[in-house]
Amino acid sequence: GDFFVIKSDGKVGIGTTTPSVALEVDGTIKTDYHITAPAAQDLGSGTTSTLSIDSSLMFLDADSITSADVGGGFQAHVLTIPNGTTSGQKLTLVVEGIMGGSNNIPIMIAGNFGGTYQAALAANSITSMTFVYYSTDTISAWYQV
Repeated sequence: GDFFVIKSDGKVGIGTTTPSVALEVDGTIKTDYHITAPAAQDLGSGTTSTLSIDSSLMFLDADSITSADVGGGFQAHVLTIPNGTTSGQKLTLVVEGIMGGSNNIPIMIAGNFGGTYQAALAANSITSMTFVYYSTDTISAWYQV
């Protein structure tokens, strides 16, 4: 049946009496708006970095990144995205400002991806992309949406 519980640790459960996060819903939810608190990450000055998934909306400071040959003479900074933590998790990446000191260093996306996806964020072209993490017994990968 339907039930609602507030645990002594402040966690709220709807459809579950054992919420493991701040708000856990066991069932289908409906919202009119998708709201998330954005987080920012400075990618630093190296040729590679790893994303810290602090939010489902990540603003990337890429003004100091450098690049290296990632194959065939293609120069790029490589950003590795770790696996998601739960199936259905969304992730939107947005590059704020310039990409590298000259604003022309693409950011190649690396990680566990399924399907067809845009492999790089390119200055003055593609500066944002959104993914959803899908995880089952046989599949665990990010898919571009």
